[in-house]
Amino acid sequence: MLILFSGNELSIGVIIGSWILWEACGAYTGGKKESNITILVLLTVLFSFLFPLSIYITRIFKFIAGIPLDTGAGILHIFYASFFILFPMGFFHGMLFTLICSFFGDLLNDNKESISKVYFYEMLGTIIGGILLNYFFIQYFNAFTIAVSLSAISFLSCFLLYLTFTNSQKKGYVVMVVMFLFLSIIILATGGTKAIHNYSVRKQWSNRDVIFYKNSLYQNIVVIKDHEQYTFFTDGVFALTIPVPDITFIEDLIHLSMMSYYRPEDILVLGKGAGGIINEILKHRTVKRIDYVETDPEFLKTIGLFSTTTVKKELINSKVKLHFIDGRLFLKNSPCKYDVIFINVSLPYTLQTNRFFTKEFFENVKKALKFHGIAVLSLPGSTAYYTFELKNLHACILKTIESVFSNVYIIPGDYNIFIFSETRDFINFDPQSILSRLKERQIETKLINTVYLKERLDVKKRHWYMSNLSNIKTDINTDFLPSGFFYTLSYNNLLYSPYLKPFFDWIKHVNFTKILIGILSLTFLFFALSFKYKGTPILYSIGTTGLSSIMFELILIFAFQIHFGYVFFEVGILFTVFLGGIALGGIAALAPIMKRFKDINVFCIIESLFIFLSLCVFLILMFTGAELNTSPFLLRALFFLLLFISGLCTGIEFPLGSRLYGETGRKEKTVANIVGHLYSIDLIGGCIGGFLGGIMLAVTGILEFCIILSILKMGSLFLLLTYKKKMLLSL
Repeated sequence: MLILFSGNELSIGVIIGSWILWEACGAYTGGKKESNITILVLLTVLFSFLFPLSIYITRIFKFIAGIPLDTGAGILHIFYASFFILFPMGFFHGMLFTLICSFFGDLLNDNKESISKVYFYEMLGTIIGGILLNYFFIQYFNAFTIAVSLSAISFLSCFLLYLTFTNSQKKGYVVMVVMFLFLSIIILATGGTKAIHNYSVRKQWSNRDVIFYKNSLYQNIVVIKDHEQYTFFTDGVFALTIPVPDITFIEDLIHLSMMSYYRPEDILVLGKGAGGIINEILKHRTVKRIDYVETDPEFLKTIGLFSTTTVKKELINSKVKLHFIDGRLFLKNSPCKYDVIFINVSLPYTLQTNRFFTKEFFENVKKALKFHGIAVLSLPGSTAYYTFELKNLHACILKTIESVFSNVYIIPGDYNIFIFSETRDFINFDPQSILSRLKERQIETKLINTVYLKERLDVKKRHWYMSNLSNIKTDINTDFLPSGFFYTLSYNNLLYSPYLKPFFDWIKHVNFTKILIGILSLTFLFFALSFKYKGTPILYSIGTTGLSSIMFELILIFAFQIHFGYVFFEVGILFTVFLGGIALGGIAALAPIMKRFKDINVFCIIESLFIFLSLCVFLILMFTGAELNTSPFLLRALFFLLLFISGLCTGIEFPLGSRLYGETGRKEKTVANIVGHLYSIDLIGGCIGGFLGGIMLAVTGILEFCIILSILKMGSLFLLLTYKKKMLLSL
C-alpha cells in the first residue's frame, strides 16, 4: 500500500489505523463467541486465503478505481482503499487473538496466565516475522511467494491442531485443510506466485512495459520502458528518465546556479544526480571533485543495468566520488568544503525528507560551504496562480533559509530555483552576465539563450512572486517542529483530495491549549463514568497506553533519524527492540516476583513510568537539541533503552489490566470477554495514534507532544488512583 500510495507518515497512519480499527472490531466480536477448534481453524483458513488476495487487490486498486498512474492518491483514496481492503484481514486477526486466548485458557485451566502467554507468543512471532521479512524475505522473494508460503505454514498448523485436539468426526475439515495445503505447495513449486506477481505488477502500472521491479532495503524500484526511453520510479514516485532527461529543468538548475559562482571546483550533489545532472556539472571545466550521495546503492545499480552513454560517463568519471549513505549524515561529516551544494531531494512530503529542509540542516549546509559558496534547491512553482497552500509551503521554506543565510536569490517559474549564500550577493545575476560566462567557459546548452534567459530571469516575475508571499505568516521549519511537512501535506491534499481542505484548515489552528482542554474534558468524562462502570479506569488506561506507545515509538524513531540519518537496518532494530520489550513485558507479568505486589500498585507504577519516560525524552531533546555532540554509541544505546522500557511497560500493562478488569463487576467475566474488551480498547487507542500521529507531530512539534503524552497519562493515573481508593474503601 505504501508503494501504491507513495506513502508518508500520514498515509502510514491511515493504513495502520484502518488495520487496528478492524482488529479492534474483531477482538470485540471474538469476546462474544465461545472458542473451539473448528472456529479457530476456519478463521485461520480464511485469513490465510485472504492474505495473498488482499495483496493482489491492493496492487490493482488504482486500475480498478480509474486513478491514472502518474496521479497521486489523496488521503480519501488511501482511507477507503485501506478501510475496505484491510477489513477481512484485520477483523479475522483480532478475532483470532481473542479466541486463542480463550482456547488456551481452557487448555491450561488458568485464565489469568493464558492472556499473558498468548500476548507474549504473538509479540515473539511479530519480532521473528519482522526480522525475517525486512532482512531476508523482502530481498529475495516477491510478495506473493512470501504470502503463499505463510499461508501454507498456517494450513499445516491447522492440520496439526485437528490431529491433536479433535476426533475422527472432523474428517471433512481435515480434508479441506489438506487440500489448501497441497494447493499452496503446488503454486509455489510450479512458479505460480511469480506469474501472479508479474501479472499484478502489469495491472498496477496500467499494462505498461515494466522491465524491472525490485524491493531494496530502502525502497521499491520500478523501471518502465516506453520505446527507447526508461523511466525510474522509487516507492511509486517519479525519480528520473533516461536517455533523454528533463533537459529544461536540469540545464536551469545546474547552469543558472553555477554561473553565479566565479570558479566552481568542489561540488556536492545530494540525491538523483545520475541521468543528466552530473553530466551538466562536468561541462564546467573548473570542476575538480563531485561528491555524489545516494542512500540506496541498489538504485544506482539499477540505473547501471539500463545505462546509456551519458550515465556511464557520469558514474565512471574520475572526478565523481560515490557515497552510499544518508545525505544529511554525510553532510554532517563532510570530507571537505564545497563551492556548490545541490539539494536534489523530493518535497518534504515525509518526516524523513523534511529533514533536508529544516533550519538545522541548512546550518550544516552553511558549515560545509566555502566562504563564497552557494547552495541550490528547487520547489514546484507557478507562472499564473499560487494557492494558499503553495504560498504557505514556499513562505515556510524561504523563511527557514533566510533564518540561516543572508542572501537568497529566487528564480520563479513552473519550478522555482532557490540559490542561497552567506556572502555572495547575486548583484550581477542578469541574462547578459550569464551568457558571457557560458561563452567564457565554453559550455554548450540546448535551451539557454538570450530570449530564454530574459524570460526566465524577468525581474517582474521575481517581484510578483515575492508579493505573493508578503502577507503569509508561517513557522520556521525545524527538526522538532516540522512545519514544512505539514504545509506539503496540505498542498498535496489540495491536489488529490480537495474535499479535506476544511480539515487541514482546522487542524493547523490546533494548539497546546486546545489539546490540553480536550484531554482534561476526556479525563473528566471517564471519571464520571467510573461511578457507574467500575472498570472504566482500567479501560481508559489501556486505551491511552495504546495511543501513547505508538506516538512514543514514532517520536523516538524520528528523533533517531535526525541524529543518524535513514539507516534501514538500525530503524528495523529499533522496531525489534520495542517489540522485544512488549514480549518480555507480557511474560514478566507472570514472574513470581510480581505476585508479591498487588496488581493495582504495579499498574500505577507502570503508568507513572510512562509519564517519566515522556518527560525524560522532552528534557533530553530540549537541552541537547537536534545536533547532539556526544558519543554515537552512547546515544544509540539511549534510544534503544528508551524504546525497550516503553515496550516493556506496554507489555506488562496489558496482562495486569486483564487481571484487574476481570475482578470488576458483579458477574465473573470469561477470558474471551476480558480480552475482547481490553484488546479492542488497546487497539482503538493505537488506531487514534496511527491516524493522527504524523500530522499532530507536524502541528504541535515533538517537544510539545512529549508534554501532551505525559499529561494524557497523568489523567489515566488519576483515574487509577481513584479506583484504588474505592477498592480500599470496599474492603
